[in-house]
Amino acid sequence: MQLATAPRWQRCLLCHQTAWLPHCVCRLCLQQLKTLPPPCCTLCAHPLPQDSTVTHCGACILNPPSFDSTIALFEYCNLMKKIVNQMKFEGHCSVAYFLGEQLALHIQHQCQSDWAYIMPVPLHTSRWRTRGFNQAHLIAHALSKRLNIPVNTNCAIKIKKTAALSRHTKNMRYQYIRSAFKVIQRPAQHVAIVDDLMTTGATAHTLAQALKSAGAHRVDVLTPIRVLNMVS
Repeated sequence: MQLATAPRWQRCLLCHQTAWLPHCVCRLCLQQLKTLPPPCCTLCAHPLPQDSTVTHCGACILNPPSFDSTIALFEYCNLMKKIVNQMKFEGHCSVAYFLGEQLALHIQHQCQSDWAYIMPVPLHTSRWRTRGFNQAHLIAHALSKRLNIPVNTNCAIKIKKTAALSRHTKNMRYQYIRSAFKVIQRPAQHVAIVDDLMTTGATAHTLAQALKSAGAHRVDVLTPIRVLNMVS
């Protein structure tokens, strides 16, 4: 997989070796990160059986999400969990830029990017104060720089303070996140929302639903990481 930025001396966050690296993850560790095996559901990016003749997974056929497609790159493996935790809980913002650039390269090689703008999933103000940054915001800016598409952070806000959704089952997540976002600016007709990872799609579904209610015609989801096999 191609690396995107100019190298410098730094320590790999996975193997802890110091080298002349273009990212916070060295080339050998990057090769160990799992990418999603094709084919994938065009709606939620969950892998489909190798011999599948359909484009949507069973879950999306039974309960279609509000968003129209998902572009994802990495599978949430143990190594990925390690660097995500360093990003979220240890303040390693470089991970967000690394994830954003790798996803941007994937989009450039595999997909068309004709969004009016990309918007990070909003973070509640209390969470922002605690963490000090919004990782989706950093990923979105890395995507914007590589894809030359503007970032819009003024379209929607998160008005409902929610605890970590990892504490909830799939069905509970949809109930818990309901009405969490408020659109404060009429959205463009075709936009992309950015999140650091997708598990059940509940957050993206809720935000896309709010955007479409406010006038968006199509909402796609961009996420560097897809969590698989979430139980209901």
